Amino acid sequence: MTLRWGIIGCGLISHDFVRALRFAKENHKVVAAAASSLEKSQNFLTEMKIDDGKAYGDYAELCKDENVDIVYIGLLNDAHITWALKAMEAGKHVLSEKPMGLNEKQIKQMIDKSRETKRFLMEAVWSRFFPLWLEIKNKIHDKHLGELKVVDISFGQDLPETRRDTTKGETPLYDIGIYTVVLALYAFDDERPEAVQAFGEVNDKGVDQWGNITLKFSKGRHAILYFNGNTKLLNQGTLSFEKGNITFPQYFWSPLEYHEVRGELTPTKGEKKVCTYELPDDDSKYNFINSAGLHFEADHAYKRIQEGEIESDIMSHAHSLNLHETLYRIRKELGVSFPQD
Repeated sequence: MTLRWGIIGCGLISHDFVRALRFAKENHKVVAAAASSLEKSQNFLTEMKIDDGKAYGDYAELCKDENVDIVYIGLLNDAHITWALKAMEAGKHVLSEKPMGLNEKQIKQMIDKSRETKRFLMEAVWSRFFPLWLEIKNKIHDKHLGELKVVDISFGQDLPETRRDTTKGETPLYDIGIYTVVLALYAFDDERPEAVQAFGEVNDKGVDQWGNITLKFSKGRHAILYFNGNTKLLNQGTLSFEKGNITFPQYFWSPLEYHEVRGELTPTKGEKKVCTYELPDDDSKYNFINSAGLHFEADHAYKRIQEGEIESDIMSHAHSLNLHETLYRIRKELGVSFPQD
């Protein structure tokens, strides 16, 4: 089977996604792209060296294309729900960039449509498909270092003003802060947090600037999260267990390395191991760190569709519901609202 992709939105992340497909193990083919203008989609296909692709200046026309099996949605956040619903109504499977929706209500709408149309729907939370994330998940389940107790993560970047607009659902929390929440939920087996506390700064337009978040889970376990849309940070994540810890020294959301410490690490005690993963050699210029790894989620979608499933077992519909309920609870704490609420 060849999975035929239609790309809705020809922005930075769509460029990276299509480039990364070259490294996929399964058979993928980009057959169409749609942008806000025909010229933009034509330029996109030319840049991606897709000579036989169909260019559209209208997203709806791409959804009607009988040669498209699945759409990848790389639009601004507020448009994800509109085109996910329209694509499924047109019989297409959907891989939507995160955040797939802006609240739990929107996620439920999309899940209902997936079930109604029997079309595959997945939120493109690419981190959950990275080999080192999967490796660590196994260590958590195997209690390799005992019970997981605390997750501590920070993510900071100096984001442009174009990514700060509540009418579009574009805020630092939904741009980078979401990854800290994703890792916390992932590490604690997607348990619904018993309590959510957050404080931070919101500008005069109602956009969050930074935030400190605490998620409380059962048995006293908790996550301490920090995001900042104004300042570059080291972007590290640490998982602390009964018998040691695991740390992502950088790029925790798309890691190629983590450090595992067993026991208390001192000059005379403790064991430290460095675990790594290498992405394919690639001279392409990506827009985001380690974007070659976007092919992992594409291959997963391929397999689930081939198996006749309408959702992922790694980033399931329930996982998306929990994520977006948690994000909404954080927003309420910070005092951030969207018109879509």
